[in-house]
Amino acid sequence: MEIRVTAIPEPRVEAQPVEIVERKGLGHPDTICDALAEEVGLALSRAYLERFGLVLHHNVDKVLLVGGRSAPAFGGGVVLEPIAITIAGRATHEFGGVSLPVDAIAREASATWLRVHLHAVDVERHIRVATAIRPGSPEAGL
Repeated sequence: MEIRVTAIPEPRVEAQPVEIVERKGLGHPDTICDALAEEVGLALSRAYLERFGLVLHHNVDKVLLVGGRSAPAFGGGVVLEPIAITIAGRATHEFGGVSLPVDAIAREASATWLRVHLHAVDVERHIRVATAIRPGSPEAGL
């Protein structure tokens, strides 16, 4: 493999009068998806520790957000179709003969984050959260 290093002819960023940066706010779909994947992972880790005393294998890092439909109006509007969010991945659902409600934990963690960070959205009415978190290999449980 050959590595090439090439100097950029423009001035360094700190020497330029303006720097253009993309920033995705809390309501951006990418931000929401990343945050929900993180929250579900944290919630599962806490639940595993509480129930089993250790963090079991989980990899819940796929989140799909499908935008809803609305009829906006000055000072309000109406939601015609809710946002659909699907959280997917793999997680240990059972350990030592004891099961853990993985899907319920994922939905509750997601709803909590959405309520805290998207204050203008009625989470129960305007967002539908589904899960597709399948059990991983039993050997990967630990």
